[in-house]
Amino acid sequence: MYWDKKNLTEGHALIIKGSGPHGFEQASPYFRLRHVLTGFYGTAGTLILTPPNHKDILVTDSRYSEEAKHLLPPHYLLIEEREDNWDIIIPAIIAHLSEKTVSDKNTADNSFLPSLKGLAICDAQHSIQEYSILQKLSIRYCNSELKCLSYKWYAKTLASSITRYTTLSKNQNKDKSTQHLSETQQAQASQSRSWLFEPSKATTKAGRIQTFIQSIPKGATAYLSFSPFEFAYLTAFRVTPTHTADGSNQSNSHTMLAPLAFLLLPKTKTILLWIPPSIATTPQLTTTLQDTLQEWTITQKPYENVFEHSLLKKELPATCAYDPSLIPAYCQSLLDEHFSFFSPIKHDSSILSPDEITGVRNASLRESKSLTRACAEYKYACMHEGKILDEYQLCMHIDSRNKTDPQYIMPSFASIVTTGTHGNMIHHRVSKSTAFTIKQESVVLIDTGSHFKDGSTDITRTLYIGKAPDPKLIHDYTMVLKSHIALCTAHFSPRSSGAFLDTLCRAPMIKHNMDYPHGTGHGIGLCTDVHWGAVFLHKDCDVYVEPGMLLSIEPGYYTDSYGIRLENMALVIELPDITKKEKNTLGFEVLSYVPFEDTLIDNTLLTDQEKTWLAWYQAKSYK
Repeated sequence: MYWDKKNLTEGHALIIKGSGPHGFEQASPYFRLRHVLTGFYGTAGTLILTPPNHKDILVTDSRYSEEAKHLLPPHYLLIEEREDNWDIIIPAIIAHLSEKTVSDKNTADNSFLPSLKGLAICDAQHSIQEYSILQKLSIRYCNSELKCLSYKWYAKTLASSITRYTTLSKNQNKDKSTQHLSETQQAQASQSRSWLFEPSKATTKAGRIQTFIQSIPKGATAYLSFSPFEFAYLTAFRVTPTHTADGSNQSNSHTMLAPLAFLLLPKTKTILLWIPPSIATTPQLTTTLQDTLQEWTITQKPYENVFEHSLLKKELPATCAYDPSLIPAYCQSLLDEHFSFFSPIKHDSSILSPDEITGVRNASLRESKSLTRACAEYKYACMHEGKILDEYQLCMHIDSRNKTDPQYIMPSFASIVTTGTHGNMIHHRVSKSTAFTIKQESVVLIDTGSHFKDGSTDITRTLYIGKAPDPKLIHDYTMVLKSHIALCTAHFSPRSSGAFLDTLCRAPMIKHNMDYPHGTGHGIGLCTDVHWGAVFLHKDCDVYVEPGMLLSIEPGYYTDSYGIRLENMALVIELPDITKKEKNTLGFEVLSYVPFEDTLIDNTLLTDQEKTWLAWYQAKSYK
């Protein structure tokens, strides 16, 4: 197999992404090779396999660097960088293979060029857009064409790797929940039921597909997409697993999505679906879809056919529109670039309909009440009954809070519970074998969320178990709270980007030489991926926020001893113009109401305006 280092000749590197070509965070069971080979479970990360006598490389950003350091075997080199920043990554690979360092990481030294003779990828993992970037870099740095390996190779390698590697890492080998899944287990874990997301159903029936068709290039007679999010938006269709392979509720939200790919044929009002076998057998799948698709005809195609060049070619008309950021590279030769365009669905799906807004408000209120109750019960048991739990036990307690809610479906992501030095691992994966005991006079960070039938949630709180918090901890917590309040209460113009709001939120902390290594917030998908949307609140996002967008606000601060993060969900709204001088001023409607930790707040550091907002928020949360 190509992944075996002995088969990689000197000067060549194989790139293995952590997901598929469609751009959503959670890797499906069909694209988990990086996870299997490294034991690294972060949703952002790319593996670079190198020849013998060289360390393999994992590229991930600052959100996951601490987890990667903890999980990666010693024969890996970690590069802390955004995984799509290839202009920096490729020179770093060159430097590694030549056993030199790059003095200026943005500029390649020509003396390094002979050390990298070729790059290889799986063309089912990379979009056409990303393939084009890598092809240019391969020619620039290696003077050679980018080598492409098929999904058939990827699937065989994945199956072989699962058999060969029996554990994800030496630190997790006792955890049933982290063992590799066989193909049979994957299929069982994905057995599902199909349903329609009710808050989106009415809007979908009103003609989302027809509206979208108006946006495709003139002359196009079809639209091909490999994005399950696009299908979910156009049809309100969702899929829910009936159980996970290990029996836990630590499911990933990608299991909510289907199909793998779809083709719209407006002239005949036909939709072709390429759906994984476990979902294709979902009871009443076609009936469920027909409820919103009405006059459209649904035809299922064998899942494996979408990876076969010749079989896919038979289905595609010559005038097929597509978004190059959503189509795998192996499809490029089948499509006419004259019908390439950027789909408006990511933007449109980020602006909630009135029914969706009502649904997510209700879901968030129920989540707020259940999490407030669960945290209060836990703190009382610790402080007054001497109860001692570890991170895993508290995580199970938190995850069980909504099971009696008839609207509850499943967690929207694997809950995070950290204490002690685990606190600086921003996306720490809780496991039974590595869980820390939560001691008295300690900080506990809880990041959790749920999928409900009417909306999805994501919220984080930092608790203190004890009576005498350290003054520095109080200071740090209060500064994070000030940053949180700054954005929750901000008024801003309609031409405000995600980067601008990120800066606005960080400002109070920056004044005190404090900062956090992740974005301020993200869009939230409704019963899809909880990290979804056209706007993310981070330094590189130049997209403007708009009314109706659902975002998280989550500043934090991390030390070697604890982690602090305060996260609420908030809806972008138009504010009434009291002065009548400005038009269309925007702000946030906070949707999450879980009390902040009173024992960690230094009121002397708050302004009168911040105290007023905090008093209002705490009173509403305790209701």
